[in-house]
Amino acid sequence: MQKPTTQTQKVNTIAYGILISTFALAVLFGLGYNFGKLLYYLGF
Repeated sequence: MQKPTTQTQKVNTIAYGILISTFALAVLFGLGYNFGKLLYYLGF
């Protein structure tokens, strides 16, 4: 029988990985969007 702690740890690691990936994507998207708006306002 497997230890439940290691299983929970694995699930937590996967969940945190997904959370961090989503957060990084959101930040990158936000930066890209704002940079695009800035360039648009400057007339590029």
